[in-house]
Amino acid sequence: MSDSITKPRPISGFPEWLPAEQAAQDHWISIIREVFTSYGFAHIETPAVELTEVLSAKGVEQKEIYALTRLAAEDPEENRYSLHFDLTVPFARYVALHQGQLTFPFKRYQIQKVWRGERPAQGRFREFYQCDIDIVGIDKLPIDYDAEMLDAMGSLFTRLGIGDIVFRVNHRKLLDGFYANLGIKDDLRPAILTEVDKLEKIGRDGVQASLSSLGVDAQAIDRILNFASSTQEGHILSDHLKSFGIDDPTFNEGIDELCSIFNQVVPKDGIKLLWDGSITRGLNYYTGAVFETQLVGTESLGSICSGGRYDDLCGRFSKTRLPGVGISLGLSRLLSHLMGTESLDTLKRPSPTQIVMMGMDASQRKRDMTIAGKLRGNGWNVELLPAGKLKKGMSLANKRGAPYVIIPNEDGSFAWKDMIEGKQEDLDEASLLAKSPE
Repeated sequence: MSDSITKPRPISGFPEWLPAEQAAQDHWISIIREVFTSYGFAHIETPAVELTEVLSAKGVEQKEIYALTRLAAEDPEENRYSLHFDLTVPFARYVALHQGQLTFPFKRYQIQKVWRGERPAQGRFREFYQCDIDIVGIDKLPIDYDAEMLDAMGSLFTRLGIGDIVFRVNHRKLLDGFYANLGIKDDLRPAILTEVDKLEKIGRDGVQASLSSLGVDAQAIDRILNFASSTQEGHILSDHLKSFGIDDPTFNEGIDELCSIFNQVVPKDGIKLLWDGSITRGLNYYTGAVFETQLVGTESLGSICSGGRYDDLCGRFSKTRLPGVGISLGLSRLLSHLMGTESLDTLKRPSPTQIVMMGMDASQRKRDMTIAGKLRGNGWNVELLPAGKLKKGMSLANKRGAPYVIIPNEDGSFAWKDMIEGKQEDLDEASLLAKSPE
C-alpha cells in the first residue's frame, strides 16, 4: 500500500455544495415541485444516457457531448451512448415510446442533472440541474399552452422571491418570415440563427463579421441586426412588429401567435414580458415561440430559464405528430449566483436537525432512544447525542443550527430549550411528546 496522499481538489465544472448550501437547494427543489404540481404536471425521470446519434442530431455542438464508454468494453455496441445535455430530447423519446399509455395533452416535469462539455465559468457548469416542464399533444397543441409555460414559471419565480425577472420572448415564425423576405435560403437560416444568438456575447461587430463570413450581403446583415436589436413590451407589440414592413404570411402568423401569448399571461409583481428580436435559441428543434429569462441586475449571468415551442421533435421516434412546448430552469446556475445573498441565507442551515437531545445519563439511554424515536414519528428531525458534557452538546447544537434542545433532568422531566427565543421550560414526557413541528 502506497504511503503517498493524493491532495483533494474540486472537479472543475462540477458543483459540490456544503451541507447548508445543499439544504438551500433541496428547499428550492421542494418549492419547484409544489408549483409544477399545482399546474397539473406529472413527475417523470429518464435515463442519464441517450443514443449518441440522437443527441448529436439536435443542433448541439458535438464537442459539448460527453460520450459514455466502458474502459474494458470489448463490443463497440457498448459505446453507443452519451450523457444527455438537456431533458427535452430524452423527453421526446419517452413520449414516443410510451404514447399508448399516456393521456394527451401530456404534462410532465423533470428535475435531473444534465452534462455539457463546456468551459467552466461563473454560473456555467459541466454538470448541473435542470428543472423542465413540457406539454405535448397529438397532431395539434393550442397556443394557450405556450402562455401557460410563462405563467407557470412566473408563479415559480414569485414563490422563490429572488427579485425582478424579465421574460424575453421571440417567435421562430417571425424569424423565418423575416429571413424569407430578405431572400435568405432555408439551408442558411440555422447558421444565421446560431450567430445571432451570440449577439450579447460577441457584440454587433462580432455577429456582423460572422454573418459576412457566411456569405450574407451587407444590406441584409444590417436589417438582421436592426431586427435583433429591437425590443418591445406587449401592449403595442403588434403595431411594432408590423412597422418592419415584412410582407410574409409566416411572419404575420408569428405576430398573431406571439400577441395571443402576451395577451393571456396574467401580470405578476416583478415579472416583465418583453419581445426581444435577438432571442433565437440555437437548438434547431424550436419552431414557434422561444423564451429566455434574465434576473434584473445580474444580466451578465445569462439566461436562467429558457425554452420554446417544437412541432416535430418526436419525429425521429414516431410517425405520429406530437407537437409540444417546454421551458427549463437552470437551477445550478441560479443557485451558484445566489449563494451568499439574502435570497438564500435564510434557507441555509448546516444540518436538517430540528432537535438536539442531550444524552445526560448512560443508564437511561434506552428511554432516551425511545423518546427520540417517538418525536421522529411525530415529524421531528432529532439527533440524540451520546452521554457526555452539557457544554459540548450545546456547542454542537449551535453548530448544527438546531432550533430546539432537550435536556433530560435528574427528576425524570425534560428541559425544552428554544434556541431562537432563548426560553426554557420543564416538561413531563407526555407534554414533551405533545410538541409538534410548526
